[in-house]
Amino acid sequence: MTSCLACSNNCQTCNSSLICLSCSSNYILQNNNTCALTCPSSQYNFSKICTNCPTNCSTCDTSGCISCTAGSFLVQLTIKICEAQCPQGYYISSNNSICEICQTPCLTCSVHSNNCTSCNSSLANKFYYNLACSISCPPQTYSDELNQCQQCISNCNNCISATNCSSCLTPYLFYAATNQCITSCFSNTINVSNICVQCTIPCLTCSVVVTNCTACIEDYFLLNNICATSCGLLLPINGVCSSCYFPCLTCNSSNVTICFSCAASYYLFNFACYTICPNDTYPSSATACSLCNSPCASCSVGSSNCTTCYSGYFLMNNICYSPCPPTYFSYLGGCSQCQSQCVSCTYSLPYECSACINSSYYWNPITYECKLICTYPFYMTVSSS
Repeated sequence: MTSCLACSNNCQTCNSSLICLSCSSNYILQNNNTCALTCPSSQYNFSKICTNCPTNCSTCDTSGCISCTAGSFLVQLTIKICEAQCPQGYYISSNNSICEICQTPCLTCSVHSNNCTSCNSSLANKFYYNLACSISCPPQTYSDELNQCQQCISNCNNCISATNCSSCLTPYLFYAATNQCITSCFSNTINVSNICVQCTIPCLTCSVVVTNCTACIEDYFLLNNICATSCGLLLPINGVCSSCYFPCLTCNSSNVTICFSCAASYYLFNFACYTICPNDTYPSSATACSLCNSPCASCSVGSSNCTTCYSGYFLMNNICYSPCPPTYFSYLGGCSQCQSQCVSCTYSLPYECSACINSSYYWNPITYECKLICTYPFYMTVSSS
């Protein structure tokens, strides 16, 4: 014969006196099949049954974790969970135990929700710079492959990479061929609004506008600021079509024989071009001759640096004299020094004196020499003068 026995206190249903299956009002079924008023730590009341909290939860309820075990952080996702580290898009709050969500457009952040450390690449303001996200990188920076704004080199105002500028800071000029900022335009470019623009081919150099040629590339000739393949009836000189007679480079438009400048290796003098400077002139520069100062018949280096003299003048130390200075005599167009005992000499050789330097010497009227003693057949006499 069988009989019904009473369940343990607070059990609503049971299958033995010690194993509860459900609990009476206000009681909760425990893991050990007993009934109690509250669940133990790390469990929560789910339909009057004590259920284990999610991993790393210290306390929890039906909405998820309330607090976490040491080393874990509370995160509000679909439910509240505890993670060993904050997931992407969250940061550790100031109390160091809760993961707070970053503000859009931050992809990641730190310390504060709007203190971005990276940006959401699916949004327009995806470019990261200085803890913020923008729709473009600020001046003097560029975007790398991670949408991080990096600093341009010092003279760039904007750039497309670390070494490739797209605009320049004042006073630098932008050279598009190499994406560089330079201090002055190259010879084959001109400055157009602070951009070095290439002269139009076949211009080698240009001015004001890119089609206004000032020199041409090889096999072209400059004609009225245009580069032509030939000069036609005009004379090509050093890549330029000139209407002047060679070797004039530039000339009077009404008289082409009057030169104003000369072709290479020629010198301009008196509106004519010479391969060698004419008499009485010298090369005062690489392109011109100047007159020598009179009485120089020719000169070099300077107008007063004589190399020959006019008739009646005598050369000494690149100066022309007439007559030669004291103690010198004229000889073969120059001034040669008399012998030391002569005060003057006018004859063809330096020892032929015309007077002696002092009374210690005696003048020989035959040999024109000044001697300390007279030799036979002469005797010493003192001039009455």
